[in-house]
Amino acid sequence: MRLTNTNLKILAILFMLIDHIAATSSYLYNEKYVVYIIMRIIGRLAFPIFAFLLVEGFFHTRNRHKYLLRLSIFALISEVPFDLAFYRTYIELSHQNVFFTLSIGLIAIMLFDKYVEENFSKAFGYLVLMGFTSLILMTDYNIIGVLIIFSFYYYRSDFRKLFLALTILNGLFIIEPLITIVTSGTFNFETIIQIFAVLALFLIKLYNHERGYPLKYLFYIFYPAHLVILYLINL
Repeated sequence: MRLTNTNLKILAILFMLIDHIAATSSYLYNEKYVVYIIMRIIGRLAFPIFAFLLVEGFFHTRNRHKYLLRLSIFALISEVPFDLAFYRTYIELSHQNVFFTLSIGLIAIMLFDKYVEENFSKAFGYLVLMGFTSLILMTDYNIIGVLIIFSFYYYRSDFRKLFLALTILNGLFIIEPLITIVTSGTFNFETIIQIFAVLALFLIKLYNHERGYPLKYLFYIFYPAHLVILYLINL
């Protein structure tokens, strides 16, 4: 079985939806915890696929600046729905939606790609700057998300190095929870599920480099729309 760009996009959207249903549902967390954990594990596959598709878009889009503009516009459009769905408030500055991470990640690889040949230190400096920007803005997946996007760009033709990079980066998410587990003696499976994100690479490995049916704005529209619907359901 081989997967087109559109196939991967639809799978990522489904994984994200499953994850967000669980993440916004107090009922699943309190009453169906095993189902909740399974849904959150499935959801870990979404971001790596979106990061991969972003990099594919970077290499194949006719206008990278328009691509960045679209991402940035939908980052702003999606912020209120994101805050409503996850925090039940119109504005929550402690956590920004994933479109911000994707936008910053795109800027990072655009700048790195532009300067890497003439000045590697400058290119690397821009990557670091974009990583810290994601930390300051407190975007979804923050600096690790930006580095995951960069890994798909930098190790695009080397699956083994890409697998190692994503294993290390996703492993960083669970270092603090593991320390807490060791020091407190209590175990919460939810704290270590991020490592399952590397499994997305085996779906990405099936990519056939074909576009598939053109659904250019599917993710752009679906993201804020499904957050609004989840908020209304959970009311």
